[in-house]
Amino acid sequence: MSVILYACPACRAAMPVLNEPDACPVCGRAFAVTLGIPSLGGSEIEPEPQERELIARLVAMYPTATIEEMSAARLAIGATNEDRRTVYNQYHRTLRERGPAFYRMFQERVRQQGWSTAERCVALDIGCGIGGGLLALAQDYERVVGLDISLSSLLIARKVVEQAGLTNVQLVHASAHQLPFAAEMFDFAMAINVLEHVFTPAQMLGEVRRTLKPQGVFTGDSRNRFDLFFKEPHVGLRWVGMLPRRWMETYVRWRIGVDYAATHTYLLSYGDLSRALRATFGTRYCITLPEAAAYGATGAAGAVAEKVNRMKPLRVLTARIAPSHIAVAQRS
Repeated sequence: MSVILYACPACRAAMPVLNEPDACPVCGRAFAVTLGIPSLGGSEIEPEPQERELIARLVAMYPTATIEEMSAARLAIGATNEDRRTVYNQYHRTLRERGPAFYRMFQERVRQQGWSTAERCVALDIGCGIGGGLLALAQDYERVVGLDISLSSLLIARKVVEQAGLTNVQLVHASAHQLPFAAEMFDFAMAINVLEHVFTPAQMLGEVRRTLKPQGVFTGDSRNRFDLFFKEPHVGLRWVGMLPRRWMETYVRWRIGVDYAATHTYLLSYGDLSRALRATFGTRYCITLPEAAAYGATGAAGAVAEKVNRMKPLRVLTARIAPSHIAVAQRS
């Protein structure tokens, strides 16, 4: 089975697989391990007091709790009002179905570019959340790494992986801005519902490119800042992205009393995403439209989207106002 090579996020030195609290053999930086999940990062992954309390609760209840009970404990503090709690509940209930659906969509978009990874040895799920995408990746790759900045999410993902009987998945608590892995480690990397939460996308994509093998492929979806059709999913308001960024926080707080900054959302436009991909992957990238079915839509909408996606000039024009973008890139 393929070996996962970790690298110290502080000095990039190679490190052994961490199963208990350990330190970098070169710089001496110490890293904690929680139920087999190493925390490989600095202050950017330090949990806030509320999250720290939740982690302690999840660790305590882990031996006897079900996935549903652990998710309920997390959701109890994960939404800012009743409407948003309903949305998050729906999000969690459907995640295990959406993960495989998104993976299939990503694979189809890669195939349409005529690209393929040379091997199916090691895959990375960036921002894996509670593990929906891991279930699909684990069927296709020898080893799978699920990485997330939220340790509480990873603890639920551990239960999901355990219940599915998967033995080829490793979970890592770290930031996408500083991937704690050796260069040229992964054949494939994906990010579901992640890019809109990355404030410096070029930095994250640079890390993805560094850790991909030559000919390795990255795919991810990104909610469009200038979406004309649907509500902004994190706060349930229309056209938030049309405002200047400095006005968004004030507008959201005025409309629904929610702290928009607390959602850690930075919606990307087509231009934003294109510039970040070009800066890191050169010309080896494409921005396409999503499959409607992966987002739960069926019928005519899906058929129209696929027709538009096959016509590049129309696809590029439509993507400016489409709800989401699919990014596909390959390391040369």
